[in-house]
Amino acid sequence: MTGLGSVLLTPPFTPRKRLPVRAAAGQPPVPLPVGGLGATSPGLSAAHPSPRDQAEAEIRAILAKGQHALIAGPAGMGKSRLLGQIAQAHPHAFYLPASGAKKAILFTLAERLFDDGRLGEAYAYFADFADVRKKLGRLTLPELMAVVTEAAQSGDYLLAIDHAETLTERTVKDIVLPLSRVCTLLLAVDTPVTPARERNLRPVADRCRRFELPPLTDDELRALLWQTLDRANHRHWQVIEAKVLDTAGGRPGVVVDLARQLAGSAGSLREIRSLQHSAHADRRVSLLVPFLLLVITTVVTSRYLARGFDDPSFYLLASLGYGFVLVLRPLLYKRRSK
Repeated sequence: MTGLGSVLLTPPFTPRKRLPVRAAAGQPPVPLPVGGLGATSPGLSAAHPSPRDQAEAEIRAILAKGQHALIAGPAGMGKSRLLGQIAQAHPHAFYLPASGAKKAILFTLAERLFDDGRLGEAYAYFADFADVRKKLGRLTLPELMAVVTEAAQSGDYLLAIDHAETLTERTVKDIVLPLSRVCTLLLAVDTPVTPARERNLRPVADRCRRFELPPLTDDELRALLWQTLDRANHRHWQVIEAKVLDTAGGRPGVVVDLARQLAGSAGSLREIRSLQHSAHADRRVSLLVPFLLLVITTVVTSRYLARGFDDPSFYLLASLGYGFVLVLRPLLYKRRSK
């Protein structure tokens, strides 16, 4: 099976007529990290935009034409930040959660449409959305979808979805695809994508124009790092800089994450050596874990079968087993970089 990357290199997309995007204040889906990566990448002048600035300008131009866009790349490349910045500047941006009950998602969109006065004449006389929700709650999912899509097509709406790779097949089919016919889509996808998630995302990904954010240069990474951290507060700043540049691999999100881990501390050599990007670390379970759990479960169960719940030693034994696992937890579970 071809990967999502190859599928989306030159996907078909259908231009639709839309009103031009107007600058306005909004609410980003995620908090924007401090330092750098604004309209112009750190360390570069506006007269000489970086490749990332050029990619951002192209994405904005695509969305202004009513075409769908998909921002793909590994974790830490700044996809969520860029999605938030673009949506923040759009006057009618929806932030669609990638997970959750489908009706709850539609209620969220309906509330936004109600606030904009676009939900329809049948709901115009309600003063509060709580009353509207009661009325909408009597509708079936297709009926509620019809109300939302009819209201959304009356405006220039942008549907922003972060971590779109986690969308389920039913959410894509029942929610995202119908809305893609009346809204402009902006998706952020962490790659690589598993085959199952690729199949779920393919129907909507095929409608999008794919963009890859280029990595930052070392100079841009340094500028971002010292915009986030105060170099004067860190005696081992050269070691910090070398560690961050080596770990970041051109990804601005990694720089911000590592800098936040050092914020408020002097940055000892031990702390610096232990730095790792939180999105690129997983928990490794020791092979002792299933063995220990099996032994503890067997002992406790045997004690119960022999004495029942009335034996006080049964509870003492169970508590000792739990405490044993709790004390050894640092040895049983370790973190490692991917």
